[in-house]
Amino acid sequence: GIDVIGATTTANTIQDNLVSGNNGNGIRLAVGAHHNAVYGNVIGTDIGAVDPLPNGFDGLLIESNANDNSIGGFGPGESNIIAGNTYRGVYIEDAPANGLLSNWIGTNPTMSAAIGNGRVGVEVWGASGGTVIGAVGAGNTVAYNNTSGHTSGLTTPGGIAIWYGGTIHVEGNTV
Repeated sequence: GIDVIGATTTANTIQDNLVSGNNGNGIRLAVGAHHNAVYGNVIGTDIGAVDPLPNGFDGLLIESNANDNSIGGFGPGESNIIAGNTYRGVYIEDAPANGLLSNWIGTNPTMSAAIGNGRVGVEVWGASGGTVIGAVGAGNTVAYNNTSGHTSGLTTPGGIAIWYGGTIHVEGNTV
C-alpha cells in the first residue's frame, strides 16, 4: 500500500492510483501527516471497479493525529472508489479535522456492482472531532458494506459508524 507518515509529511497528493491486493492497508495517513489530498484512486477492487481485489486490512486508514487531509473532493475526478477491502472501507482513529467527500464506498460510480468492504463502510473512533463526512453536493455513497464488531465489543452498522469521535459533521451522504 501507500503510507504517508509523520508531522513533516504535508501537502502530498495521492492521485489516480490502483491500490489493491496489498497485505496491509491500502492507503495509510498517520503520525501527524497533514494537509494531504487523496483523489481519484481505486482502492480494493480491480481497475474497472467491478470485482474485489482486497487489501488485507482497511482500504484507507487515517490515524495517530493525522489531520486536515482531504479524501475525495468537490471537483471532477476527485472521488475515490473504496470497496472490497477485508476490513473497513475508511477507518479514522484519533485523527481530527479530516474531510471525506464524494467517494464511492462499497460500490462503484454506476452502482452496478455490490463490492462491499468486509466490515463497516466508514468508521470514526476516538479523538477525531472536526471531521466532515459528506457535504451538500459532495456526499459519499456508502453501500453494500457488512456489519461488524469493534474491538470494544460494540457492533457497528454497515454504513457509517461514529464512536466517541467528538463533533463529526455528516451531511449529504447516500447510505
